Amino acid sequence: MEIRVLILEDDDDDLILILRELKKASFQPNYHRIMTEQELRAALNNGPWDVAIIDYYLPGFSGQAALKIIQESNKNIPCIVVSGAISEEEAITMMRNGSSDYVFKDRIGRLGQSVQYALKERAIEAERQRALENLKSSEAKFRAIYEHALDGMILIDLQTATIIDINPMITVLLYYEPIDLIGQSVETIFPKELTADYQEVLQLLKTNSPTTLTQLCRRKDDVFIPFDVNATVIPWGDQRVILVTIRDITDRLQFQMAVDIADDYHARWEHERELVTLKSRFVSMVSHEFRTPLSSIQLSVDMLERYYDRMTSEKRAERFRTIRQEIQRMDRLIEDVLLVGKSETGAIQPSRKMINLVEFCEKTFQHIQDQLGKQHHMVFEANQDVINASVDPNLLRHTLDNLLTNAIKYTPPGGDIQFHLHMNGENNCQIIITDSGIGIPKADQDRIFSSFFRASNVAERKGTGLGLSIAKQMVELHGGTIEFKSEEGKGTTFTITLPCA
Repeated sequence: MEIRVLILEDDDDDLILILRELKKASFQPNYHRIMTEQELRAALNNGPWDVAIIDYYLPGFSGQAALKIIQESNKNIPCIVVSGAISEEEAITMMRNGSSDYVFKDRIGRLGQSVQYALKERAIEAERQRALENLKSSEAKFRAIYEHALDGMILIDLQTATIIDINPMITVLLYYEPIDLIGQSVETIFPKELTADYQEVLQLLKTNSPTTLTQLCRRKDDVFIPFDVNATVIPWGDQRVILVTIRDITDRLQFQMAVDIADDYHARWEHERELVTLKSRFVSMVSHEFRTPLSSIQLSVDMLERYYDRMTSEKRAERFRTIRQEIQRMDRLIEDVLLVGKSETGAIQPSRKMINLVEFCEKTFQHIQDQLGKQHHMVFEANQDVINASVDPNLLRHTLDNLLTNAIKYTPPGGDIQFHLHMNGENNCQIIITDSGIGIPKADQDRIFSSFFRASNVAERKGTGLGLSIAKQMVELHGGTIEFKSEEGKGTTFTITLPCA
């Protein structure tokens, strides 16, 4: 597929990478290279262009400035920003300024897919705009008809609901001649069974209350046509009559249907794109997280096979312990993935039972401390011996495991980790887990409970980005809440509030 591409890139190697990725995605790029504002403005006047690929850090000409110029040109050119690592605020600003997507240079393999999405979205938006323009054109036509008194008009006796007179447009719209309708019941045109709250409408009119509704009207050939109907009471000679104006809305409904279809298609496409993104993140995460423990297991197995007879019993036990720990790690990962899937489909129903939270939390705390926390100063405190609550022990244990494991993982050896459990009023209890670790950057805090999201300061530590998402979902399944306070470099506090009943 041939596409015309504006490429704002000063680095020759990066340009080659961009063109290579476009060709890998089956595009035949007819490109124009831009490095200055003047060149960009000139190129925009020599379009059309299918897509613009912008280096965010172009020397002397920022990606944000390029985005602004392209958007102000009203050329409807999708823009994809290619950059190194950028902050969350910069990414948000780019999207607000009109960027369709952004691709990190170390993940340039996404570029072809991103261009495909951008082109499809532009096609969907163009279809939607055409439908909107058709609808506006239709509405303008109807306004012109109204201004020239071409709406159908009917005069109806207020007391007897019989037709007094019609205007010529009724004959055009409904095929009736005056002799067919004058003196006849209004039900000839407005069948009682098709008129919502028929008697109520009449009563409203008798109290001089104007009425507007959408109504199927019977044409002379017994075909039913949709109309906007407006009715009001007016003086007519020495009596008061109902003036009904009708306007055919068949075209408008058809155009509205086209707009609705375009909107629905766009919504479904957005949902599909989100699913593809999540699937990509999931596959990448699982691939990475399984590779490390599998490599460790493979190494231990190889060592045991080759040197079993020469190993001391302590060395053998160490290798078997490594295998066991890595298997447990993979088992936890699988459990996390299954929980996320079940939660998103509503398949998890808590199996509650009444337990003593103090005893339960202390055992969970002790288990994690024995497994992972021997290099940390860990303290468990409860303000009373018994706090009874109706919970699902498995779901709550999984939540506490995730929070405590994170606290240990992101707190340097020798750091403090505290677990507090107390009643909060008569019917609620609180679990507070505090660490003195690396904290969560302020820019990341709004997304910390999102599936697969990991804070920007944890790249060197293993993790799936699922733990906090699972914790939040499990707490909410119990009718509780989870909140946190964090300061980068000083630590984090998570507070879980649960109903005890």
